[in-house]
Order: sequence, then C-alpha cells, then structure tokens
Amino acid sequence: MKLPTIGSIGMRSRLIALVAFAMIPLTIAFVCYLWVDHNQTIAKAKNDVYAAAKLAAAIESRVFAETMTLLEALALVPAVVPSGGSECSSFIRQIKAANPLYNTVGVVDAAGTITCHNSLAVRQALSDVDLRDRMMAPGAAQFLVGNFVIGKVSGKPTVITASRFPQAQGGFTGAVFASLNLDRMTTEIEAVSDGGERTVLLLEPDSGRIIVHYPPLLGVPFGAPFPGHPLTEAVRGMPGGGTAEVSGMDGVEKVFGFAPLSSAGNIVLAVGEDRSALMAPVRHRLMLSSVGLLTLLLVATSAVWWISERMQLRPLRRLMDAATGIGSGDFAATASLESWQAPELRKLGRVLDAMSRKLSIGREAELVVAASEARFRALAENTADLITCTDATGRRVYVSPASRDVLGCEPVELIDMRPRDLAHPDDVGIVDAMMAEVLAGRAVAGVQYRVAHRGGGFRWVEVAGKPLEDGPGTVFVMRDFTTRKMMESQLAEANLKLEKLASTDSLTGLANRRALDKQLDAEFARAVRAKTDLSFLLIDVDSFKAFNDTYGHPAGDECLRRIAGALEENLRRPGDLTARYGGEELAAVMPATSSAGAFERAEVVRRAIRDMAIPHSGSSHGVVTISAGVATLTAGAGAELRDLAGLIQSADVALYKAKASGRDSVVAAAA
Repeated sequence: MKLPTIGSIGMRSRLIALVAFAMIPLTIAFVCYLWVDHNQTIAKAKNDVYAAAKLAAAIESRVFAETMTLLEALALVPAVVPSGGSECSSFIRQIKAANPLYNTVGVVDAAGTITCHNSLAVRQALSDVDLRDRMMAPGAAQFLVGNFVIGKVSGKPTVITASRFPQAQGGFTGAVFASLNLDRMTTEIEAVSDGGERTVLLLEPDSGRIIVHYPPLLGVPFGAPFPGHPLTEAVRGMPGGGTAEVSGMDGVEKVFGFAPLSSAGNIVLAVGEDRSALMAPVRHRLMLSSVGLLTLLLVATSAVWWISERMQLRPLRRLMDAATGIGSGDFAATASLESWQAPELRKLGRVLDAMSRKLSIGREAELVVAASEARFRALAENTADLITCTDATGRRVYVSPASRDVLGCEPVELIDMRPRDLAHPDDVGIVDAMMAEVLAGRAVAGVQYRVAHRGGGFRWVEVAGKPLEDGPGTVFVMRDFTTRKMMESQLAEANLKLEKLASTDSLTGLANRRALDKQLDAEFARAVRAKTDLSFLLIDVDSFKAFNDTYGHPAGDECLRRIAGALEENLRRPGDLTARYGGEELAAVMPATSSAGAFERAEVVRRAIRDMAIPHSGSSHGVVTISAGVATLTAGAGAELRDLAGLIQSADVALYKAKASGRDSVVAAAA
C-alpha cells in the first residue's frame, strides 16, 4: 500500500495533527508523572520491606542472643561437665523442660560425642558434623551456629547452636549445645507477614537452603535448597543487608528487603511483597489518566473537524472552484464569500476576482509574448552550464558567457582552443579519448577531468558531448564539478576514519577484539596454506583487580594505556597486530614468527612493562607486571593446531601456567 506524501495531506488532517502536536507536552507530562509514580511506589516498597526485615531480624536475633547467654551459663554449672553423667542428664532435662524454644539440649565431649542429653540415653556423635569440626578447631569462637539439619533425635528440621566449655590448658574439652525449635520461630515470623500478605523467610545464603518460609511453600519439602536462586544471589552480593527486585521461591516477582541475624552466623531474614499487588494502584491511576487524556483528545479532534469544515474547507472549495474556472479560461468566474468568513479568505476572493479581470485584458499580450519566449527557452534552461561548440577538427567556434564562472575566462579567449589545452596534464588522456568518441559520431556523457582556472589552480568538471545533427562539429555542456568532487573526497576520508574507529579500542588505541579476530583468522588461514609459522601472544596484567581497587578505575585505565603503548612500541614489524583482547587482557598476532622468536619478543615486552615501574602495592613485586602465554602454529604442524580455537586455547593455557608460576613471566606452549 502506497503511503500518503506530505503534499497529499489535507487541511483538516493538518489541523487535527496540529491539535495532536499541541497535546504532546501534556502527554509528556502524563508519562513523566506515571514514571515518577512508578519509581516512588517501588522506592517506598523497598524502604518498607527493608525496615520490616531489619525489625524482624532484630527480633529473631534475640533468640540467638538468649540462646548464647543460656549455653554460656550452662557451661559454668558444676553439674554440667564434658564427661556427662546422671547428674548432668537430670539437669539438662530440667533446662529443656523449662525452654520449649529448643528441640534438644545436650553436652558433647572433646571427641564430639554426645555425653549428656535431655532424651538420649546412648552416646552418639553430634549430627551436625560441620559444627562439630568448627567447635574442635583451634581458635574457634566461644558461641557457634550450625547449618540447617534434620535432628537425629528430634527428627525435626533445626539449627544447632553450641557454646564451648571454658578452654583448659589442654585445648578443647567439649561444649553445651541446643537445637532450635523452628516451629516457635515461625510463630514469631507470622506476626511480621501482615496476615500472610508479605512473604517472610529465613535462609542460608551459602547453601541456598530455606530454614523458615511463611506462608509455607506448597509441595516444597521443609528446608529445601534453592542454589543459584536470584534472591540467594542478591543476599550474597549484599551481606550487610539491602533490597532486591527478584522472583520469590514461589516464582512470583517480589520486592524483597533482607537483613542478617546478628550472632546467628550465616542466616538472613528476608521480607518480600508481591510486585504485582504493589503496582495495582499505579495501573489503576494509569488507566484513569489514559481514559481522561484520550477523551480530551477525542473532544478536541471532533471540535476541529466541525470548525474546519465550516470555517476553512467550505470557503476554500469555493475559492478553488473560482480559480479552476479562471485557469480554464472562464474569466467571468467569481469567488465572493460571506462577510463572517475569515478576512484572509475574503481578501483572497477579491484578489481572484481582480485577477480574472486583468487576465481577460492581458490575454492578447500573452499570446504575443509566448511566441518570443519559445525562442529563448532552450538557452535560458542552460545558462548555468558552459556551452561550447567545436568544429570538425575539435577547435571551439562558440563559447557561452558561463565561461566566466566555470573557467574564469571571457568567451572570446576560448575561441579556436581545443578542450585538451586547459586540461590537467594527468587528465589529457581522458580528454583525448572523449574527443575521439565524439569525432567518431558517438555521444559522451559524465566525463570527469580537471581544467585550469584563470583564478589559479584546477577545477573538476563534468562534460557531456553530442555530435551536431545538421553538420560537422560537436556541442559540449560543461558543468563545474569541484564542490561535489571535494564532498566525495571528504566522504571517502570520513569513511576511512570511521572504519579505523570501528576497528580500534577506544581506551588503549590498539585494535579491538573484532579487528583481532578478523586478522587472526586471515593470518591463520595464510599460515596453514603457505606452511609458515604463526605465533599468538596472550597477555594478562597481574593482580589488575587489586590495582583498580587500590588506585581507582581512572588509574587502572591509564595503566592499561601505558601497557598498551609498551606492547605496541616493542612489536612494530610489518604484519604484527597488537589488540585489546578484553578487560585487562591484551594480545598480539605475529606472522612468520617461530615459537622461540615469539618468546623472545614477549620477554622484551614483559621487561619493558616491569621497567616502567608503575607502583602496585597489591602486587608481590611492588610494581605492575604482566604474565604472557605464547602459542605457535609451526610450519607443517600436525592436526592438533589446524583449528584456530586450538591455537588460542594453547596460548590461554600457557598464560595460566605463567600466572601459576608466580606471575611476571612468559610461558610458551609446547609445539
């Protein structure tokens, strides 16, 4: 379907478009309001859930604080000893009965064996092996929190806490432990969930395991792990607490706030609100505002439609009818309009009436002028170009006045001259070929060459020529082509610059990854075809992340620029290509270079960078250094390096061997 052009759009449509354009600021304000409303809603929700998470974390942290106090006190009771005994078991049972917050309470000895328990009669090893090992480790904390486990005795999901006995001369002697009743903790969490409207959960970020989730997750076992879940990753990224917009464990998009539990080890409490429910009021306001805006636009459009018909289109049609009549020779046509019509339209009507009268009077004069005008029209249409005529020998016999502009010469100065007389020495052959064509009776067009200008220098011209039909000779039309030629030259230069920019890394000035891949692919194919050596060098700046962390990214950028300069300075052979491979990795392609030669050049680069002595407090060398890996496709190599990916992989493996050997070194892959 053919789309309408601007010229085919009617006045009514233009007026409606004008109204639509006038409403653009209102529409922009409407969109900005919705954008601000959306952002404020999300920001408020984040603040609310983060505050709720910190409050709930403080409440749950109290459980661990009270547990720590209780266990430290038990460790000081004379009856509670690592060796256990009936008196110890009796006392522990009393403590358990008075504290329903715990599933079990007990004592382990120095070997991690339960010697005293509120319900266990037979000694056995503590179920949380990780906690047991941490208790026995030298220098362990006094109070420890274990991982989520299923208690062997209680059979319930729990988290075991422990407090070591005061350390004697011989080291670790045992500990008092208590496994938390997570059902009791869930009861406290329910109060934070706002009647189930919010999701509240306790989780272990390292394992992704959910300790407590309210409301409960249907079909998901208690304590199920969610490794790699977006919420778990967000919590790991902000160990001190924060907010995130991610999906919940039930797959529903939520706004979460989370905070760690103090004294609880690796446990975080998170509070989430359904994002869809949060945005429902925003969507409602969007719908109401959209309806209002569309209604306003519809009313304005309808008003413009009616007014344009009465005030614009109807009188214009009458004026057009009058103009059509005048154009067809009916000079009696009139265009009178009502007095209430726009004065501009009434004035136009009067002008049309006056024009009709004048045209009637001037018709006879027009016929006389038309006969004369036809004789000069052909010449008038070509006055901007230089028109010349040559005789059968190629010499000019007529030159138009445009020679003053095109060549800076008077027409008489060019009479009896040949076209080649003013041509640039390098373009004489082009002119001779053109003249040979026209003298042979064939027309030419688009011939471009340079001619001397009286004002100095040369100008580009474009020439077309055609033999005369009524006798020997040729007529030529010459047009000044200089400006266009300069523009074409500038465009070509700009394209070259753009092509260079597209293949250059903006930070280092080296070739970028795209240019590297293209060059490496071509050189690899050439080396395989010609059976010549090809070496690939891969460089990594040692401890560069520590450099950025210590000195800042601007200093890191400057460091990369200096290293790139050293690399480019020491690899300057024709055919060598230095490039930024990515991040702090640089690379070089060295055609016709053996493994030994490439290793030598890499050593030169390594020493040059070390000699720059760029300070680096985060490096064991005290200055910035590099590690490099060299891989070489040797002439007549076996099938193992017939794949370009294999060459790159070999260089990468060599690079990591260089790093593993202490950095600031070069390693060449085995040929």
